[in-house]
Amino acid sequence: MNPQHNSRSAKTATLVCVTDQESCATHIRAGRVLADLTGTDLVVVHVSPAPSTEDAQTLEYLYSVARQNGAAMQVLYAEQPTKALIRFIKRSKVSNLITGQPESSDSLPSALWRKFTHITFFTVDDLGNLSAIFAPRRQARSLPRQTAAR
Repeated sequence: MNPQHNSRSAKTATLVCVTDQESCATHIRAGRVLADLTGTDLVVVHVSPAPSTEDAQTLEYLYSVARQNGAAMQVLYAEQPTKALIRFIKRSKVSNLITGQPESSDSLPSALWRKFTHITFFTVDDLGNLSAIFAPRRQARSLPRQTAAR
């Protein structure tokens, strides 16, 4: 092993946030393209309040897709998923972050867009097309607030 290249910790990361849906494989593949273009490591993360037997098969599939794309995948369980993900991002030297499209201003992606100013944010559509998010704080504020279900 090349001693000058044995530490991945010095390199920044492209982080892909996934849910427990198989369609997130598209996000991982798009993340691989972005990581290659930007010379960053590819890291995939799933955050959930508690383990679920329903999502185990899907997470295994996403682990497989992550491995096929040269990515490390982390699954975090936390009572406060947003706070856990923020801590993970701070520790991981993230320079690019990929999420799905937020539907409301109080969604997880919106919270991340408001929190981090040094990260370049991207969303991925169903076809795997990456879209850079310009002025993420402003865009997060412009989304509708989520209404409580009646």
